[in-house]
Amino acid sequence: MKIVSLAGSNRGEKGTSASLVNYLAQRLLKHGVSVASHYSIHMYRQPHRIDAFLNELKESELLIISAPIYVDLLPSPLIHVLEEIRDRMGPKGLEGRKLLAIIHSGYPEPQQRRPSLGMCRCFGREMSMEWWGGLSFGGTSPISGQPLEAMGGMTKGIRSVLDQTAEKAVKGGLTGVEALVLQDRSTIPVPPWMVRLMMNAMIRKDARKGGVKDLRARPFGV
Repeated sequence: MKIVSLAGSNRGEKGTSASLVNYLAQRLLKHGVSVASHYSIHMYRQPHRIDAFLNELKESELLIISAPIYVDLLPSPLIHVLEEIRDRMGPKGLEGRKLLAIIHSGYPEPQQRRPSLGMCRCFGREMSMEWWGGLSFGGTSPISGQPLEAMGGMTKGIRSVLDQTAEKAVKGGLTGVEALVLQDRSTIPVPPWMVRLMMNAMIRKDARKGGVKDLRARPFGV
């Protein structure tokens, strides 16, 4: 099986998107499967790099997209690269290939990651790819590009999901997936409602320090 990964973080090799896909690539390598790594930010800044990526993509069987969400959507450079793939290869240019998406964010709520997973699935559908499902990870900001193993117990749940995904991918256990999300995990060991309370309290505290009296004020009006 030939696999190509596309990390969508604007931090490139130093981003958490790379940490996640690198861990998965290491697990796949144990099964004798190598992964060719690419980064959307490099292709966005240096368009000639897209050619090499497309050549590998044409020979691949599986594309893995790993990306954070910025303001509840995929990063702009990643969207640009996906549009380039569509425009250069045509709407059905990846027919017969598979697509697996890994979407992560700092907040624990899974609903924030659903639109980006949906965008990936729509891209796959337009390119006539087989959807192999999406992985949704919350509370990933502390990883900050570090190897997942270096984070110890904090990333244990995420590593477990990636271990299972690698094994299923090699054995063909992801074929025929209909669900948008295969699994959702967060590194934050408290319920989402408690995280919201803590984050809101921190924002109000920072606002007071900055002299902001009304967080609901609309400075430009509507």
